[in-house]
Amino acid sequence: MSLFKKAKSLFAASKRYETVELSGTKHLKGEGIRIPFQGLPLQICLGSNDDKLHLFPDCLLKSSRPQESPSGFVLFNPAHYDSRISGFIRLERGKKLILGRRDPEQTAILSYSDKVNDRHLAVTYPGDALIFRDLHSDAGTTLSVLKAPEEIERRIRRRQEKLYHLREIFGGPIQPLPFLEAQSDLEKINRIMAQEVHRPKNSQGQPGPLIKLPDEVTPILIGDLHAQIDNLINILSENQFLESLENGSACLILLGDAVHSELEDQMENMTGSMLMMDFIFKLKTRFPKQVFHIRGNHDSFAAHVSKGGIPQGLLWEKYLVDERGARYKQEMERYYDQLPYVVLAKDFLACHASPPSRKVNLEMLINANEHPDLMEQLIHNRVKRPGYPGGYTSKDVKRFRKGLGLGPNFPFIVGHNPLNETETLWLNAGDIVNHHIVYSANLHSIGVFTRIGDGMIPLSYSSEPLLEAINALPDRQIS
Repeated sequence: MSLFKKAKSLFAASKRYETVELSGTKHLKGEGIRIPFQGLPLQICLGSNDDKLHLFPDCLLKSSRPQESPSGFVLFNPAHYDSRISGFIRLERGKKLILGRRDPEQTAILSYSDKVNDRHLAVTYPGDALIFRDLHSDAGTTLSVLKAPEEIERRIRRRQEKLYHLREIFGGPIQPLPFLEAQSDLEKINRIMAQEVHRPKNSQGQPGPLIKLPDEVTPILIGDLHAQIDNLINILSENQFLESLENGSACLILLGDAVHSELEDQMENMTGSMLMMDFIFKLKTRFPKQVFHIRGNHDSFAAHVSKGGIPQGLLWEKYLVDERGARYKQEMERYYDQLPYVVLAKDFLACHASPPSRKVNLEMLINANEHPDLMEQLIHNRVKRPGYPGGYTSKDVKRFRKGLGLGPNFPFIVGHNPLNETETLWLNAGDIVNHHIVYSANLHSIGVFTRIGDGMIPLSYSSEPLLEAINALPDRQIS
């Protein structure tokens, strides 16, 4: 269906249903209503109070109140959304959601009970109102307004508190560090890397290129950031990610390419790359057992690392030498040489770019430093697609999984190769089952994978310029 036809269909649906200014509660059973947006969140009960959901308008920190017509809504289960890492469902303008147990991923995110039908409720957002249609569910659907205006303000305050916490971790406004502090931080990081946890020792007795995560640790996988520090700050100010790093129950995994902007007017500017690394090093110093950086092809000074004909690897090297000296650049090179290449957990396998082109086993990955061709493939190749016929295919992914003793559909997650310039998540990429690509450097949305329930779930967050916001916070002590 074309975009025009979809818009026409949504508009027609909005005209068909009775318009209700919701003040109390409304019970639906096999019927639909149209509720104009009133600036307040809604509560949805799918059959019973055991399945209570909240639908909040997108409200960015730069705005103290939601827009009259927000760009979208976020649907979540309030029973655990503020107490543990949780998922949510995003409803964007012009889109429709079908809520129900038929979708196992949705069931895991929203923790449905067995009282929710397979197809329980349709929710549509044409742009000027919300349309709810109960799909003849057994117990119906109850809607009500969360009238307390502080509900939205409370969520904004919680994110602001996290910004204060991140500023405290950095030690002040997030800006390029003084030389001596930056040099000290990097040397400290290299000492940590020499004994980094969860990395089986290679044949030289050093941490090998493989991270093997403990089963109980919840991973937070972030794709390529390409110097977009706002996006990393956004992620850490959302969900319960920061709190979970603090209590040791989660780990942050950066899937490579932390540096080198991909914005056309910023590709030669390395200031953002240096600030990104300063910030990552502060996080790693604070959470040495919770923050991991997987090597990508751009995490390098190599002459062949370029974008649009711009030699970003060489420019990055020159910039660091000019700003912080040859010794600092040498320490950064040492850091890069110590980075891991692969992550293996109970429910996913991940690297920056691609599976190897030959069969490998666990021992080979642990000693990948003895196989330079293997390390190159893990950070460089791309999935086969029009315009890239030499890329890897389902056979390569299958061989990688089999060599590590994993099932044929074991989730394999990479970055490096986004679907296009706007998408952050490419699920079943290349038509390969459970092969996903996550990208986190877009200006408007940020892709993330995390574990919810028994599996890895993709999430997409809105991006906003939080570096400016975090540096504008007044100095004060947060209790």
